[in-house]
Amino acid sequence: MVGAENHEATRQLDSGKDLGCQPSRVNIAGMRDDNGFCLQKRIGGRRLEIVKKSNQLVWLCWVEGTCDGSLSYHGLISNLLCREIRLDHNSNMRKQFLFPLILAVLAWFVACGPSDQKVSTGSDEKETVKPAAPEPAKPQGQPHAVVETDKGTIVVRLLPDLAPKTVANFEKLIKAGFYLKTKFHRVMPGRMIQGGDPNTKDNDPYNDGQGNSGETLPAEFSTRKFERGMVAMAHQEGDPDSASSQFFIVLQRTPNWDGQYTIFGEVVEGLDVAEKISKAPLSKNPRLRNWPVENIRIRSARVEYR
Repeated sequence: MVGAENHEATRQLDSGKDLGCQPSRVNIAGMRDDNGFCLQKRIGGRRLEIVKKSNQLVWLCWVEGTCDGSLSYHGLISNLLCREIRLDHNSNMRKQFLFPLILAVLAWFVACGPSDQKVSTGSDEKETVKPAAPEPAKPQGQPHAVVETDKGTIVVRLLPDLAPKTVANFEKLIKAGFYLKTKFHRVMPGRMIQGGDPNTKDNDPYNDGQGNSGETLPAEFSTRKFERGMVAMAHQEGDPDSASSQFFIVLQRTPNWDGQYTIFGEVVEGLDVAEKISKAPLSKNPRLRNWPVENIRIRSARVEYR
């Protein structure tokens, strides 16, 4: 509460003496220190404060921290002449001017919300800079495609250094679930198996081998030999830049394929599974050459780093 000392403060204010306010640790309206006055109102965990800094100037501001002279003024609202403000408890001016002023500022705060800007003691506004979100950590190790089939699991080590665009496309299709439930539609016993055609999801065997993802890839041929376990992209005959989603796994050395197809991986686990798939019974229909009568599907596929 404001007592007899406030009358001395009032007298000093009326005389125009500079009090040089150093606010004390107070949390309620009307308390002050010996050198000035500090009117405060706690609103939602923050303080609204009116501080006298000279005989002519009052600051009305949001305050963060403690009222100990090392305050951070957050959002300077206004300054005004106040020589006629009385600190005594029964002052009509305090009732008629100070409290309505606080209410008006509170109404402004509710309507506009707190500012996202900080104001220094020199009134220089600086926009708060939010730290940039950290970039996700790059996966450690070599990418591997883990392909689970009806006959078992095949793990392919991908070779982005050898065929970066092809590997990126293969990973994208795997992550999109593109290969789920596609069948191995072409096999050559003990030599190779081929899959990755979305047309194999339907019941029409005559369109198998003709589907793609809707995008084609440029050839990324290399000097890598077509040894057992190599994984490469299929393409249309005579068009090396028509590779899309279909791939094949080599089960024996095939020199005539060297430099003709893009190698992008090698089987590190499950070659025996690929052998089983290659030996599935074949259709006797001459129009379905190398087409297995048994539906051997890809149950799932994912990319892991090892």
